[in-house]
Amino acid sequence: MRLELLRTFRVLGGAVHAAAFSPDGAVLVTAGEVGDVRALELATGKVLWLNTPGDHWAGVVAFSADGSRVACCGAHLTIHDMRTGEVMLRREHTGPRGFVWRRDRRGFAYAEGHKVLVHLYGKSERVRAEFEYPVQAIAEADDGGLFVGDNVGRTWRLPPDGGAAQLHRDHRAGREHSVSSIALASAGGVLFDVASCGPVYRGGVAFEAPGSTYALAALGDGGTFAVGGEPSLLRWWRDGGKVSRDLVAGASVIALALHPGGDRLFCATSDGELVIRSWDGARQDVPPHPARVGELAISPDGKVLAIRGQSWHVQSVDGEMLRRLPNARRIVPGLRGSELLVVEPDRVISLEPHRQRELAVVDARISPLISVTPGPGATLLIDGRLIDAEKRVVGTCEQLNYGGDAVTARTAQRWCAGTSFGVEGDLGVLVLTNAHGELIGRCEDGPVYAVSFSPDGRKLYYGIGTGWSAGMGPPERRLRIRDANTFELLRDLDACVYGWWFLDVDHALALGRDGLELWDVQRLARVQAVKFAGRDVRGCFVPDARTLAHFTGADVEVYRVHFTPPKK
Repeated sequence: MRLELLRTFRVLGGAVHAAAFSPDGAVLVTAGEVGDVRALELATGKVLWLNTPGDHWAGVVAFSADGSRVACCGAHLTIHDMRTGEVMLRREHTGPRGFVWRRDRRGFAYAEGHKVLVHLYGKSERVRAEFEYPVQAIAEADDGGLFVGDNVGRTWRLPPDGGAAQLHRDHRAGREHSVSSIALASAGGVLFDVASCGPVYRGGVAFEAPGSTYALAALGDGGTFAVGGEPSLLRWWRDGGKVSRDLVAGASVIALALHPGGDRLFCATSDGELVIRSWDGARQDVPPHPARVGELAISPDGKVLAIRGQSWHVQSVDGEMLRRLPNARRIVPGLRGSELLVVEPDRVISLEPHRQRELAVVDARISPLISVTPGPGATLLIDGRLIDAEKRVVGTCEQLNYGGDAVTARTAQRWCAGTSFGVEGDLGVLVLTNAHGELIGRCEDGPVYAVSFSPDGRKLYYGIGTGWSAGMGPPERRLRIRDANTFELLRDLDACVYGWWFLDVDHALALGRDGLELWDVQRLARVQAVKFAGRDVRGCFVPDARTLAHFTGADVEVYRVHFTPPKK
């Protein structure tokens, strides 16, 4: 077998979150993170139409059976005419997942937060059922009823006659960790019911998954299926589950697809690896494609930049390539100088790239969910434990032991960190301590995106927000300011802040919803805004060089901050 790259589409405006082929295979429809929906003609690469019906990423793109309509489900649900892209129907505050076309071609069903609604052509729309938790997945049963999965791992059955919802399966049973529905799929008359933890259910039979599950693939007859996730394993079943085999992936499995013949499995991993696996274990690497920059990290002295594309590498700010780090899962700034903290699967190391010096900080299996960040004083916060330079545990900060990387700021006397947690980052906590890790204040305002102390160390600035991703309602973004000594809330502004850096006592740079913003700190007002093409506003500011690197999905842009002295 040989794989040939036919065409690369450069989709502007940020990452593509959902895509689907038309039934005849001639058109690809994509939905991006900035609410854009576009139809691409595969033979020529021509954009047939482009529509921007929303301002948020979509979780589902799905064609009707006859190919005349395409649905895009995200913050809003829009049904498009495939000939023109015109919006034929729109529903607000949906998804971002949970949509299914009816097989009888008479309508569709979709999720709206906690509700499932049914839309029948020529008839009024109605709420079919309402659940305690937001809906994650919907599949149609063979009898015309529906299966519904919520974000705490329960699967419900809605009878076709309009009866009340019946609990079909509870994936939470006997589990301490949070569970969420990953997929519901009907194949060959068999329902596949998969959650983030626990077995894979094919009909009424349970098949043990190798770990946490992120992806499912099943052939149309239901006899061949596979799952993958974390640890970096995928499990593949054939003959209705009678035989199986495990295959090792290079990193966490995030997407799977089975070849129609059932003898090859396409696998994508979290580090950008694309591989075709055969049942006999043989592998074929797919030629790499130009991947967008995924993350950036800067050393404390602003001299070394770490960049993740398909894998991590580090370079000096002037562009000199210093080192590739193929095993790195995450990189965060260290405590001082050019130090970077490199998180690998089985250790955390302190890396000083200019001196090519490595020092193992922790030797242990590191879960992707464990947070690693500089802590108060000269400590590191690893999985809620404060560790000093001698690798001794000198304290704990359990308030931040929720997983994911924290955002931090510190002065000689204070340390602050914020993080997010919950089903999809819909909750968060902010913690302020002294240099010894003793708690000064704590609040749960929401997911924390940015923290920064004022130049004099007296005030704490932080950006928080809520989002659509867990069905929690319209998004809200705030900039809040607290007294760094008393933790008293001083100001609360309606502003979207993903990053905040002081340039001097009067000016600050912020990464906002649409781009880079220059703020007058004394008046707390925006002075200038530079709009970015995409919504993906992760970036990295280098304080001493006054430089910010930003990526929009396909491009990386570098901005320099200039000061013009005021006229006397």
